[in-house]
Amino acid sequence: MLNVKEIFGPTIQGEGAQAGWPAIFVRFSGCNMWNGAAETKARSMCPYCDTDFVGGREMTVDEVVMAVHNLIPEHLRNGKGSYLVVLTGGEPLLQPPADLMHLSRTLQQMGHKTQIETNGATYNEAVQSINYVTVSPKVPMKRIKLPWFYVDTLKLLYPHPTVDYREFLSLMTEAQRPREFYIQPIDEGRVPPDGSAANVRAAVALVKELGYPWRLSLQTHKLINEQ
Repeated sequence: MLNVKEIFGPTIQGEGAQAGWPAIFVRFSGCNMWNGAAETKARSMCPYCDTDFVGGREMTVDEVVMAVHNLIPEHLRNGKGSYLVVLTGGEPLLQPPADLMHLSRTLQQMGHKTQIETNGATYNEAVQSINYVTVSPKVPMKRIKLPWFYVDTLKLLYPHPTVDYREFLSLMTEAQRPREFYIQPIDEGRVPPDGSAANVRAAVALVKELGYPWRLSLQTHKLINEQ
């Protein structure tokens, strides 16, 4: 069984290397960085978190697949077209490995691509079955448990209270993984639709300072008023 908070779409993937792709989102319940309680948010690893990942319901893999299928436009069903199915949270790698792997492979057999968005602080063998693995760390590099050779995209939120971007610069010399490097300004909700103006300016300045292959990632789904 999978603990699912919500399944929604079609929408647009707004962030990182797959920004702009038509997407269906499967948001799982639970997180290992914050328990979701308002009174503990300021002390968590993600004091800026704007995602509701508490609650939801248990669903079988088949139920999740059918829910995704029903959101696909009818003329693109049954192998006639594909979507990016984003597995997110909370922390999606807290889900049972066998079920998560079965879900990813079933969606791929239907013609879709799968992406997982994880903080990397836990390992789950299901990442071996995912088309695109994005790690957005919320802890220091020494606490990352997901092997980097599984990671396609490193997306650093900036400026982050618990993550020093300089720790991750060494990954650029590793053997071909990650392939993509992004700096994304943290959205603190003060200046809609894309985070505080100060954070945006700081992220732009950092990308210019770091140079290639670092890129700026903006939450473009907010700019176009998509979920």
